[in-house]
Amino acid sequence: MKLWKQTCLIAAIILAAIFLILAGADAGMNPVGSQRCVFEIPGWFGCLLANHEGLAGGLFGGGGALFSAWVAWRAVMGQITAKEDATYEAIKIELDRVADVVVMIWRVVDAVLLPRRREDRETWRENGRAVLLAIYPGSGSLIEKLDNDLAKDLDPIRRKEFTRVVESLKWLCDMIEKRDEERLWFENLRTMLTHFNNYVHQFDPRVNKKFKDRTKGNVDHRSYAAHLEPTVSQFEATGNLQP
Repeated sequence: MKLWKQTCLIAAIILAAIFLILAGADAGMNPVGSQRCVFEIPGWFGCLLANHEGLAGGLFGGGGALFSAWVAWRAVMGQITAKEDATYEAIKIELDRVADVVVMIWRVVDAVLLPRRREDRETWRENGRAVLLAIYPGSGSLIEKLDNDLAKDLDPIRRKEFTRVVESLKWLCDMIEKRDEERLWFENLRTMLTHFNNYVHQFDPRVNKKFKDRTKGNVDHRSYAAHLEPTVSQFEATGNLQP
């Protein structure tokens, strides 16, 4: 809801509450020189104010203070939101640069894993490993671009999403820096790249578009409960773990 609509709604609620209290007081009063107000708009409002001047003054004073407190709270929240949004935009600029490097790495991985003649595969893997190590800038260069100190000013949801982006980038860097001779090294790199892609998509779908043409691995980011659901459902239906 837009701010001006919220402001009007809060003001209307406070006024409605004031006149409801005045109406309750008027309905329960024992008239001495005055009569209970007849519900006829708009005269009813003036009658309530006239019959209960002291109470009305206190209620309007309290209502005004409440409204002022709400306006001050909204101003503070607006400043916090503006800071969070500015931080988010700053981090996206750095993430965009990191994503450009990751795309280069992913392109090499995709090229190596294209279907090829058996006699060519080892050559592509050996040369691909050399190219990756040549273009890889190092974990410090990549990860330090994503300023975790700056991330503390993000809202809680974005901060959690950003933490996952950084963690997945560390997984990728760790895998590259192993530099081992594992036969499935490139396949594992694709898996790490896919994790990074999925977490970037949650944090910033715009940057994630850089990876749209890359080949993804099979990863599953469902919650732990979602992973358990088929097993529990199978047991409920059959009493067994197997169909």
